[in-house]
Amino acid sequence: HDIHIPADGKVRRRRKARLRKAYGTSHMVDAEELGKVCKGKPELLIIGTGFQDMVRLTDDAKGFLRSCKADWRLLPTPEAVELYNSTSGKKALLLHVTC
Repeated sequence: HDIHIPADGKVRRRRKARLRKAYGTSHMVDAEELGKVCKGKPELLIIGTGFQDMVRLTDDAKGFLRSCKADWRLLPTPEAVELYNSTSGKKALLLHVTC
């Protein structure tokens, strides 16, 4: 399952039904989803885009990230996991684990 880990460190399953309904695919990340992942105000937000780099940001997600006070990275899943595991501090992760 795809997961997200907000700044509190609790692993949660990524709910994709709303995204599939809104965009026809779960390969999208929007501002609503990023708002949930960024609860707790992380210093770093890491978004794993899948092993084949399939996940894309909606325009409102791009706007959210531009206005976000956190540093953020959009990386293929293996690199996202490596960065998350090697970084200390208040961080959040949204991870697409399949394609």
